[in-house]
Amino acid sequence: MSTSSGPSALQTRRAGTLLLERVRRPEGSGGFVAEIDGLRFFAILPVVLDHAWWTYSANVGDPGIALSSPAGRLFSAGELGVQLFFVISGYVLGLGFYSAAKDSRGVGLGGYFVRRLRRLEPPFLLVMTVFFLLLLGSGRFGFGEGLGHYLASITYLHGLIYHAPSAINTVTWSLEVELQFYLLAPALYAAYRVRLLAGLFLIGLVGMAFVASALVMGEFYLTLLSDGHFFLLGAVFQIFGRLDIDGRWWFLFPATLGGYFLIEADYASVPGNLTKLGLLAVVFATGLGCAPIRRFLSTPILYVIGGACYSIYLIHYPLLSALSKAWAAIGFTGGFAAYLGVALLVVLAVSMIFYLFAERPFMTRFTARKADNQRI
Repeated sequence: MSTSSGPSALQTRRAGTLLLERVRRPEGSGGFVAEIDGLRFFAILPVVLDHAWWTYSANVGDPGIALSSPAGRLFSAGELGVQLFFVISGYVLGLGFYSAAKDSRGVGLGGYFVRRLRRLEPPFLLVMTVFFLLLLGSGRFGFGEGLGHYLASITYLHGLIYHAPSAINTVTWSLEVELQFYLLAPALYAAYRVRLLAGLFLIGLVGMAFVASALVMGEFYLTLLSDGHFFLLGAVFQIFGRLDIDGRWWFLFPATLGGYFLIEADYASVPGNLTKLGLLAVVFATGLGCAPIRRFLSTPILYVIGGACYSIYLIHYPLLSALSKAWAAIGFTGGFAAYLGVALLVVLAVSMIFYLFAERPFMTRFTARKADNQRI
């Protein structure tokens, strides 16, 4: 009789489970919900694809894919991915406020704001400081000019002061919008306290917000007025909970998600915003309430990458910009397809390292003294 010296199937499964627990979003970071992180994967992917196309186009040459073509729309859907992020943020932030309102508990606003800062600020400040110093060293701008952009960026005021995305890291415009929602999110508690009327109240706010967006998007593009309806759409889902959608309707998720990213809805019109809200509502409802889709979104590769979306979002654009310039300087062949493959691998590898060492520790460091499992 011979015995195998290799690991058993049980040991392999345990090792795989331990690895997933080490890399996925931790329990103490506000609750790990696999399907939510799976949705985050589909929010971050079009953002990275969009910026991969633009950096290649700006620094290397013609990608060979027209943005007006069906395939090209996948490379111009970055803003749609950001708006999906906004819906997810509205839902996640609404969780604690709805739970407190339902149980007639008070909310600790001081703790709420401190947790937001402790969770988000360390990786954000690290990234912005490093990129500021790199840009300063490259001669991109003088110290005085650069310092102004840096201070405006790290205080989330760049869009309001300069009426343009950050010159340090252009994608952080959406984080400024997120912060504006964080500041106003406690008002959701009052809305949820209305109970039966809260649903109508929030639905009314969604309607008002998308109409406002259609009317003022051009002038207030970098503020919550432009995107508030997406946050509120996510918050509305707290009222209705997880809808129990028959598994036979699973196809609605890929159909509406694909339609959302492929259609050319007019951003600055009421019909365009209404179309996007409708598609996102179906995506979210099926993602949370249809068992086959929940299982799909709970696939480890989706929720691990989706759970690291903040790190990916923070550093992907400067990485792609540097990679495309190096690609052009070295003269790599293979066209856009080869560049895209390398770019996705580089972004994922560097982002996961950053996530594990610079973001994930702050997800758990300040949650050990949880008052209860339902705190905001």
